[in-house]
Amino acid sequence: MESNMVDDPRQTRVVTQPLSSRPAWWGCGGLAVGAVIGALVTLLALIAFAPRPQAASPSAGGQNGNLIINMDDTYLTTQVSAAISQAKLPITLSNIKAEILPGNQVKISADTDSAFPLGAHLEAVAQVRIESGQLAMHLISAQVGGLPLPAPITSALERPMNERMQEVSAVLLPPGYVMTAISTTDHHLLMTISNHPG
Repeated sequence: MESNMVDDPRQTRVVTQPLSSRPAWWGCGGLAVGAVIGALVTLLALIAFAPRPQAASPSAGGQNGNLIINMDDTYLTTQVSAAISQAKLPITLSNIKAEILPGNQVKISADTDSAFPLGAHLEAVAQVRIESGQLAMHLISAQVGGLPLPAPITSALERPMNERMQEVSAVLLPPGYVMTAISTTDHHLLMTISNHPG
């Protein structure tokens, strides 16, 4: 008995190929996609856990609403480097580092461009102080390759750093607060801020 049934045209046949018959790029494509996803996850993790300055936190022995802000070398280096990159100097500086020292001082070091003999470095020391309730820095010495920088270049270096410190103070200080005291230890700058009525 013959069947009069006709195959349903809506049915599709799935033909699978064995892995060995697939093109060579097939495996490489999957590997590349995995590598890109892994790189993105790593990048997002680095951004999420990047070091940030400590926010204002209540002082352990604070009175009258005083708060303490703790700044470290990494954060200060970022700010000083950004300031120097905007300075109009006759030399190009790179690999800029700031190291907080006891006695309210900061050591600033950098490499110079090829206009100087190979190995000539900038070595500067700044005194950290408070001006008008905000953080300020005053260069007390600055040398390149052991030779003192001329006063106009020192001023051109100091000016953008203080402009940057004003911006940093504006970001770190809560509304109505001013900086009232600072102290430094190795690698840390502690700033006491107080509520300033009016």
